[in-house]
Amino acid sequence: MDFEFLMVKRTSIVVFSGAMSNSLETFEVSKLEGRPSLLPIDEKSRPMIEKELQIAVKEIKIIFTSANIPLNKVKNAIFRDFLEKYTRKKIPDESAIRKNYLSECYQETMNKIRSYVTDKKIWVSIDETTDCEGRYIANAVVGILEKNESGKIFLLTLEQLERANFSTISKLFDKPMNLVWPNDVLHDNVLLFLTDAAPYMVKAANSLKALYSKMVHVTCLAHAHHRVDEKIRGSFKKVDELISNAKKVFLKAPSRIQIFKDEAPAVPLPPTPVITR
Repeated sequence: MDFEFLMVKRTSIVVFSGAMSNSLETFEVSKLEGRPSLLPIDEKSRPMIEKELQIAVKEIKIIFTSANIPLNKVKNAIFRDFLEKYTRKKIPDESAIRKNYLSECYQETMNKIRSYVTDKKIWVSIDETTDCEGRYIANAVVGILEKNESGKIFLLTLEQLERANFSTISKLFDKPMNLVWPNDVLHDNVLLFLTDAAPYMVKAANSLKALYSKMVHVTCLAHAHHRVDEKIRGSFKKVDELISNAKKVFLKAPSRIQIFKDEAPAVPLPPTPVITR
């Protein structure tokens, strides 16, 4: 007996080569001639039809995207040979997958999100940051407001902004709304808008309330605490100077760190100073 198999779903096995039978000879021996065969639980072994092959290939694409595996991995010769061996299909290159197949996976995912959101009340959060190249990157997250439990959260938009101001944030806010409700945005279902306390965020929220009349804008409590801490820090100049000197002694002097380790190897280094603690 010589065969190879691969699980496609929990209820079926794909057999790829050889011949097989069980020890009790309950089933007939199946000879496989190049084409993958399917072993359903309640059926006899049979060759896979074209549609079933397409489903198997599609599941591989879904695995790539859901597991966050970069599509350029298909360029790896060993990995590519493995996929082609067990799908009996020519694996397209990275650009073809990106152009022809990802959009289908994207539409399926968006349809699942839309079916889950439907008429439910939601909250929206937008945060903007600057990456290592100085670009303004903004994320828009949408969550479901449930009565007795935490609702699901979806990252719907990640976009590079020309500049960070109330105009670009206002435009960004509408994009996830149009994704969730492509035909008609349910403005009254948006009840909460969460951002930091930046002035342009506050201005954007105020302008959006003209359309989203039931929306309440809440600024992040962590940013509020940080501002309070900064105010307290400004009132204690000597403590601030002490923390600054501690940074100079250890964080900015590797030679002193090495001396400390040599003189007291069993003593851990002082904790990293935090200016607002």
